[in-house]
Amino acid sequence: MDKRIIISEIELGSGSMAVTELVGNWHEELTEENYIKRCHWIGKRVTEDGHPFNIVTGSDLPPDFDNYSWDFSSPDGYGTGSYTSSFKEFLNE
Repeated sequence: MDKRIIISEIELGSGSMAVTELVGNWHEELTEENYIKRCHWIGKRVTEDGHPFNIVTGSDLPPDFDNYSWDFSSPDGYGTGSYTSSFKEFLNE
């Protein structure tokens, strides 16, 4: 399964983006369904409250970050800005 990357909007409506990548081999250790759930869980927490995020593969990324703005019109979710690194909390959700 492809490794996923979380793209989140820094300033609402600007198209500006932050890139978050999960450290480790989550894409190899979890089932695809649980890996995507983990990406959503992290995406919600690393993204500012109410800001959109998308979960993409490396091939979805633009070749030139400096001259590109991301289209967040169809987000995979919205941030809560409540990051915690607790895997136990993830399992309990």
